[in-house]
Amino acid sequence: HGDELQRSEDITRERLALPKEGAYLKKAELFINGIFTLSQEKITPTFQKLLDGYLAADDETRENIRQDYLTGSRKYIQLTNVLTFNARAYLFFALVLLNVPALYFLLEFVGFGALKIYTQRSYEALSQELLEKYKLPGHDVKKPKGSIWNKIFFTVGVVGVIVMLRSHDLLHWTNPRIVYHVDHHGVLEVPDVFYMDGKWVLCCLSGINYSGRAVTVDPYAQNVTIVAYSDSPDGPFLEIEQDNILIAGPVQSGFTCRSFEQQGKRMLVYIDRGEQDPSFHHNSFSLPKELRMDNGRLRPHYAPIPEEKQAQPLAISAFNAEQNSFAWKTYGGTASYDASGTLTLKTAPKDYHAVSIPLHADVAREGSVMLHTKITVDGNGGLFWRCRNVSYSLLLEPKDGRVGLYRLYCFEPLAQRSCSLTCGREYDVRLILIDDVVELYLDDVLLLQCGAPTTEGLSHIGFLADRGQMIAREIEIRALL
Repeated sequence: HGDELQRSEDITRERLALPKEGAYLKKAELFINGIFTLSQEKITPTFQKLLDGYLAADDETRENIRQDYLTGSRKYIQLTNVLTFNARAYLFFALVLLNVPALYFLLEFVGFGALKIYTQRSYEALSQELLEKYKLPGHDVKKPKGSIWNKIFFTVGVVGVIVMLRSHDLLHWTNPRIVYHVDHHGVLEVPDVFYMDGKWVLCCLSGINYSGRAVTVDPYAQNVTIVAYSDSPDGPFLEIEQDNILIAGPVQSGFTCRSFEQQGKRMLVYIDRGEQDPSFHHNSFSLPKELRMDNGRLRPHYAPIPEEKQAQPLAISAFNAEQNSFAWKTYGGTASYDASGTLTLKTAPKDYHAVSIPLHADVAREGSVMLHTKITVDGNGGLFWRCRNVSYSLLLEPKDGRVGLYRLYCFEPLAQRSCSLTCGREYDVRLILIDDVVELYLDDVLLLQCGAPTTEGLSHIGFLADRGQMIAREIEIRALL
């Protein structure tokens, strides 16, 4: 319950006094607290003797011990504060901004570990000094050698359940209660709760890589951020059937979603792994998204990139045909680009056709591009780019009910998402290639984000039609600075 001087025996006694049936959350809380408290007692044997002597002493001796301990601990208290979560968080974010996040683990185990040992031994030495000064019981007993308890820390994870505790002063807490639990998720991580448009919203990370094959109704979603809603912060938070995804993608995309308020808007950021890196070495913060409620459903919307971060639109006079064979100069259709800036692609039956424009050297050097256009497809169609002599396409596929990112020429799927699309309808499409990450927005709602090679060697960008016709108009291509 927050008492730093509570004894493990007292916690165990309280737990055993609970009825055999029921109070399971309370029992779990006391069990975890008891193990943590016992570990703290084991690594501070001298302080435990001092505490025993302090409790057994008269009032005058107690006050003298308290004042001496206060004076002696002042030179260590700031070092102790460094060991708190805040210092670790500041250090981690600084290392991420410096693009050396892996260095954190070395500093955690070596730097923070050494500081922990130093402060622990310093407080133990202070306790021994006071034991001897006041001739308290145990002052003449030789200090025991360190044990395995000095090397153990305890971590507890909750599988498939989110529990909420509430406090107005961080001292008095409500009893824990389950606010979200469903049987089709495995592990849940990084919950985020906020209020928007009359509803309390809960977001949390899950996915088939966390266990479970039925996390969402989208068969293509591997790593997902789940969203659920409630009328109260105390829950229960319930998913909307057939629509429980905030963002989703392949296993390396969209980790650790966090939201924050900025100028009256709720914004969303997350971590992308980039380039489908299985070693998880290439991490980057996403561009901010604006969270909005669309017909009672939370959606991540495109947040305008500042003008100073965008170059002027590229001048487009014509598109060049791309061959549809890895070895031969064969083409699968025709293309026309008229004076109004409308591009029309038509394919041969059961074939595809792509066109592109070369990117200037300065654009390719920046390696980050945004393509914004309006697209109508009859068949499949979408966007095309070439990077490191490898071609990619991001297609709208109405008949299959999905969008997909493919590596050409074999249309190897890299990422897909289910969505309802209609042939003949015009969609506002925005593609962002930045820091080895792809983002696709449909009508300014983020639909797919994932890692794919985009930064180094980005040389061409354009469009692709697949087994049908595609029309693109109001085409705007900008380098991102």
